[in-house]
This record gives sequence, structure tokens and C-alpha cells, in this order.
Amino acid sequence: MKVLEIKTKDLENNIVKLQKRAGDRKIIAVVKGNGYGLGLENFVEILLEHGINYLAVSSVEEAIELADKKMNATILCLEATSIEEEIQLLLDKDVVVTIGNIDTAKKVNEIAKNMNKKAYVHLKIDTGFSRYGFLYTEKNEILNSIQSCTSILVDGIFSHFSSAYFEKEDYTRLQYKRFLEIKSYLEDNNINIPMYHICNSSAFLKYDDMFMDAVRIGSAFLGRISVKNNIGLKKIGMLKSNVVEIKKLEKGVPVGYSNSEITKKSTVLAIVPVRICRWI
Repeated sequence: MKVLEIKTKDLENNIVKLQKRAGDRKIIAVVKGNGYGLGLENFVEILLEHGINYLAVSSVEEAIELADKKMNATILCLEATSIEEEIQLLLDKDVVVTIGNIDTAKKVNEIAKNMNKKAYVHLKIDTGFSRYGFLYTEKNEILNSIQSCTSILVDGIFSHFSSAYFEKEDYTRLQYKRFLEIKSYLEDNNINIPMYHICNSSAFLKYDDMFMDAVRIGSAFLGRISVKNNIGLKKIGMLKSNVVEIKKLEKGVPVGYSNSEITKKSTVLAIVPVRICRWI
């Protein structure tokens, strides 16, 4: 047997526990990477059965793949893109687009206008991750993007923690403070956004005061978390296979495609194959 076995009942247990903790906040289910390798359709179908119908993926390609399955769900593409062909494709599939700078906002607005439709978008704020997003200091650009682009509807604003799973809380709380400053600035300018969200799985389990309007949950569905498991989440997968070969390698030997790993000392390496993912 060479299989990753997924227990549906354990996933359902985790969904219920996470919903209870979230209360009336919306859960945005992150199903990137083919549903964390579990198989996208099976994973999403169980989420939908439990009333979780707001999904997020990490790339344009994943968003299009999920949209083509025509499931009854809202799809948020977390990857910001300024490529016109990708923007048009996302809007054509009614995917919620992430915008991370004013130039992209204008581009999405123009494409939506030419398509004679409103583009639903989330604005990404960079509060310290230094990846996608408006810098938290670019308050005027954020406000201008909302006020001047009449063919986009800002359904949400979000940020992402870089180290919520660390024991030290200082940087996470600094990021949250910066995000709240953006929220207050927009509200002071009569901009009311339906959904603010910043918590990932680790932050959701650690910081009760940061839930806001919605939370983004991914790895916690699997019970695979980097913080204390204090709500009874179960690990839903079990690898069932056999060791088919053992190698003894000296220090400094490359392992894998692109020589991605180099042994740091004399190492015994086991080959364990996995062929399929099976839900039970």
C-alpha cells in the first residue's frame, strides 16, 4: 500500500471546531496547492457541505482551475497580478481580484469598465511581510484607489502576518497595529469596507483580539499547525507505505532534483513512495 489516507470525519471535526471558534466571523478557506495536496474537489465539497463557501487560492492558475469547476462558492485570488490577460480572465470567471498598488487598481478598473461590469476586489496591505500589497504608509494611494476607480467594488481589505507562529508577539502586534491604522484612516474618510481580514491559521488560534470580520484558514483544517492546539484539532492524514530502499550517504552528497539538499553529515536515507491520496 502506497497511499496518503485522509479521514473525512477528522476533517469534519476540525471544520466544526474552527467554526465554533470563529463565531459569526466569515471563514475564508485557503485551498491552495491542490487543497494542500488533499485533492481540491474532495476538500472543497466537504467545506461547502459545512457552509464554508468563501475560498482562496494563491495563484491565478489555481483560481481559474477552481472557477472552471463551477462550484457554488466565491473565489478570492490572493496573488496580485498586473498582467492584463490574467486580469481579464479572472474577471470573466467572476473571481475576486487582489490589488496591491494604484497602477493595478487603475488597470483592473479600466478592464472592468471595458467589459461593462463591476470588478469585486480585495486590497492587499503590506504591513511588514514585504511581498504583495500597498505599503501601510501609502494611505493616500489606498484611498485614491477606492475613490477614483468607479468600476471596482472593494469587498475586502487584508494583510498577512509574517511570523504569527513565533512565540514572541511583538512583530505580529506591530503588523496588526499598522493594519488598524489603515482601517481607521479609511473610516475617517467615510470609506466603509465590508470585510477586513488578517488572521491566518496560526494567528487565528493565538490571538482572539485579531479576528476582525473574517479569518483565513488553511493548514488548521488539516490539523497541521505550528502553535498550541488548544481547540481539539485532529491530524487528518496518515501515510501508509513501505520503505522500499535504504541508502547510506556520506557528508556533502546532493539529494533530489536540482541538488536541493546536501547532507550535512553521514546520513541513512529511506525511500518511501506515495502513489495516491485516498479519502475514507
